[in-house]
Amino acid sequence: MRALQNRHKARQEYQLIIAGEFYDDPTSYLEQIKKLGIEKQVIIHNRYIPDEQIKYYFSIADLITQTYRTATQSGISQLAFHFEKPMLVTKVGGLGEIVLDGKTGYVAEPEVMSITTQLNRFIAEKDQINYLPAIQEEKKIHMEIVYRNIIGTI
Repeated sequence: MRALQNRHKARQEYQLIIAGEFYDDPTSYLEQIKKLGIEKQVIIHNRYIPDEQIKYYFSIADLITQTYRTATQSGISQLAFHFEKPMLVTKVGGLGEIVLDGKTGYVAEPEVMSITTQLNRFIAEKDQINYLPAIQEEKKIHMEIVYRNIIGTI
């Protein structure tokens, strides 16, 4: 959220949608949104998102962000590949390994300045880079791995 504050100050339009259940108390996040003055740019759906509604969230997104401080793998990455959306991820767990920086999205260190830099990079490059061919190629690779893992367990 702090990465978006500068965009707000520059009067650049954006919306941040936070979708899914919080695993901890959301009070600190809500306070931070208010403190940063970005309440009008942030939409929070703090609830379980049923499978049949997931497509709506991914369809309207320009960028799927997974700017976690800690993580292992994330099912969100597979959904981003499925919906052919670029991602901004942090180098935690295996997230930094599945995104090709500048091709299928952007990889940042798990700290505000790095995330801000990569977010600004996406905004500057999004109309100049066609992410789709690289995302589709990586999607195919990931599907082959999943298929081999499924076949190997039967």
